[in-house]
Amino acid sequence: MSYQKTTTQSGYVILFSILITAIILTIIIGIANVSFRQHQFTTQVTQSTKAFYAAETALECIQAIDNKGLFVYDITQPPADVVLFCDVNTTPIIVNAPAGSPPYVYEFGYGNNGSLIEVSPNPTDFPMCARARVTKYEVAPTQPNPPNGLTRYLHTIQSFGYNVSCADLATHLDAITANQPSPIANRLVERSLSYSYQSEEQ
Repeated sequence: MSYQKTTTQSGYVILFSILITAIILTIIIGIANVSFRQHQFTTQVTQSTKAFYAAETALECIQAIDNKGLFVYDITQPPADVVLFCDVNTTPIIVNAPAGSPPYVYEFGYGNNGSLIEVSPNPTDFPMCARARVTKYEVAPTQPNPPNGLTRYLHTIQSFGYNVSCADLATHLDAITANQPSPIANRLVERSLSYSYQSEEQ
């Protein structure tokens, strides 16, 4: 009888130990899963913030150039190439002048139309890049025209920021153009900003 009682007690101890171990493992796995999800969320927020900052920096840079009147849109004047100097850039960004008649579209980093905009002061440790498009055209005659014979123009600046370096973004765009898988597609984040205004001119 004593031998059988000892065996029964030992079985209960083993079963209880397994149960406690399972509970502890479940708790550990749950905590690890929550930590992993929090890490993923934090990483996504960080990368999204970088992309937004790149878009914002490019937009402000182009606005400064636009305020100087360097983007030609008057049909009586031929459009000219624009050299864009951003504060954080070490080299000029050149965008090809648009061809044909208005609307005039100046593109930064689209195909062969201009260079990508490097907006990061330290591309190695904190990579960021941007593309942009500047569109200028006369408002359709069906809309109310301003008085005194003035012409109303609509100006739109769009910027697209990315959380990767311009070298990586160029590789990504080349892969997309060639219909090939991109090596950075799973970590690329894009944020965009747009700014529009109207002007009345002779």
